[in-house]
Amino acid sequence: MKDTILTILAISVIFIGIPLLIVWVKDRGGLIGLVVKRIFGAISLSFGVIIIGWVVYNMFRPTEEFEASFFTSFRLDKVTASFFMILRLALPITMIGLGWHWLTSTREEPMKESENKASDATSEPAQGTDSSAHQG
Repeated sequence: MKDTILTILAISVIFIGIPLLIVWVKDRGGLIGLVVKRIFGAISLSFGVIIIGWVVYNMFRPTEEFEASFFTSFRLDKVTASFFMILRLALPITMIGLGWHWLTSTREEPMKESENKASDATSEPAQGTDSSAHQG
């Protein structure tokens, strides 16, 4: 019983605690947040490229497992084959896009949004006083 509880706790820390810690560090900003963002961007980008490479390789030299789990495009009509190809490549393309965004984005982008909100908040009273002056 004690081993079961420790196993559940360890799995919870690995699959829930560590990702939450990573997101917290990334969102917190600073140099550490930027480094974490770039590391996971590189990992996401490389995994996406690897998965696309694996799928393309298996289209031309399919393994038994690949044929058993997916229909190859050569056995289907063109519409069905393109639909299955889009489904196969949706996740890796998303991973490449997210990885590239995290690698190339700067930390200033979220600050610009907060500056816009701050400037909107400061401009509202000024507009309110102008409109009350025009009404009176």
